[in-house]
Amino acid sequence: MIVLTVFSLLIVNLLFLVLYNYIQHANEEYLALQLSLQKEEADTAYYQALQKQADSQRILIHDMKNHLSVMVGLLESGNIEELKEYLAGLQKDPALTQKARKCSDPILNMILLRFAEECENKGIAFQCDVRENTVSFMDAPSITTLFGNLLSNALEAAEQSEEPNIELSVTPSQDSVILSVANTCDKPPKKDENGTFLTTKAEPSLHGFGLKAINRIVKRYHGDSLMRYDLEQKQFSFVIRFPTH
Repeated sequence: MIVLTVFSLLIVNLLFLVLYNYIQHANEEYLALQLSLQKEEADTAYYQALQKQADSQRILIHDMKNHLSVMVGLLESGNIEELKEYLAGLQKDPALTQKARKCSDPILNMILLRFAEECENKGIAFQCDVRENTVSFMDAPSITTLFGNLLSNALEAAEQSEEPNIELSVTPSQDSVILSVANTCDKPPKKDENGTFLTTKAEPSLHGFGLKAINRIVKRYHGDSLMRYDLEQKQFSFVIRFPTH
């Protein structure tokens, strides 16, 4: 009886240990998911703020005729100092710093402008072709999450290659939209036992949620995805198809 009791207690303790580890892991997953969602909300708010800046630019361009009339009047009347002050005020307007438009969707446009600037700073060639109204079926947080993570992963891999290059295309195709992100990748990415490509970041355990976030958006809009590596071209591609009907 003593042996049986001790054995039973041992089994109970093992079960509690397994349950405790499971709860700990679930809590970590939940916390990481909440942090990911908070980041998505913050990113969305950021790009919405940038969109307001773009709206200010359009207003400024619309009013430019009036500005030119005022400056011509100041010049003709010989008020050079006032003209200089007027020009200095216009140069400080943040709307004048906004760069050219990359696509028609306001949120995605801000993401692409910011990403293009980052690529330029790092010497990475970036080409994008986003056709009209191809992401209109997504809400702003989904666009931020999907493209933010896709482009971030592409940048991480491309900047380690000798001739870094990233290409993004979002094009309509019959009853679907095809999203493709291709980047140079000199070394073939490693895979886990399930065939999933592994991250090359320093702390992999902290960076698995980018891909999970991408897959969550793909699933939300009933899409399907494919990741592949071309050994000859040394290029990694992430292709997603979203049905439109």
